[in-house]
Formats: sequence, C-alpha cells, structure tokens
Amino acid sequence: MTIVCRHCNASEGFYVRERVSGSSTTYYTKTGDFMADQSSMYDHLNHHGGTVAYCMNCHKAMGKKEDFESGDVEKEATFY
Repeated sequence: MTIVCRHCNASEGFYVRERVSGSSTTYYTKTGDFMADQSSMYDHLNHHGGTVAYCMNCHKAMGKKEDFESGDVEKEATFY
C-alpha cells in the first residue's frame, strides 16, 4: 500500500519531528578520517515527541504517525 498525502497527492513519504537529547560519540581513524561504521553514535540518544506525520512534499500534517508506519526497515543505512 502506498501512502498518499491528502493535501497534495504526493507519495514520496512522510517525516516525524522529534526532540532528541543525550550524548553521542563520533569515531575517527588514526589519520583523522571519519570511520564508516558510526552505528553506535545513536545508542545513547533519547527521542521525545514524534507523534504527527508530515508530508515530505508539502510539509502539511497528514495524521498520526502510528496510522502510517509499518515498522519495516527499507534498507540498512551507512552514515559517512
């Protein structure tokens, strides 16, 4: 099922605004390069809020996040 914005009919997806607090650690190599695996960077962050889904195209509220999220992960992301 494709999620379509009722305001602009876009189907690019949605985003959720959250407040994030906590601390993170960024890893570098011995030459000062950013290490490819930064997955632990987010381990000690706390997310608050994030209940409203907003259209990625028109940025208008689409409804409650829980009504749209599937819980599936599209693909694993690598951060650089």
